[in-house]
Amino acid sequence: MTHVNEPTEDEIQREAYLIWLENGRPKDRALDHWLEARELLRHLARPKDETGHDPLHFTPPAAHKPRPPKKAAKA
Repeated sequence: MTHVNEPTEDEIQREAYLIWLENGRPKDRALDHWLEARELLRHLARPKDETGHDPLHFTPPAAHKPRPPKKAAKA
């Protein structure tokens, strides 16, 4: 399955190289960095809804959290 905004191989390799540098240039981690770069670029390219949120990972605003119950009034 191809994503609509699939990053190119060059974009993935460039991002993987930056991840490799950030991680201290470890040996034998090329595939891990390539996969991480691809997922990062896919996430960044994912379309947003009209409010700017990622529709697949929407978190409701804090105002929508349930309020704690009111304390009983003293008599």
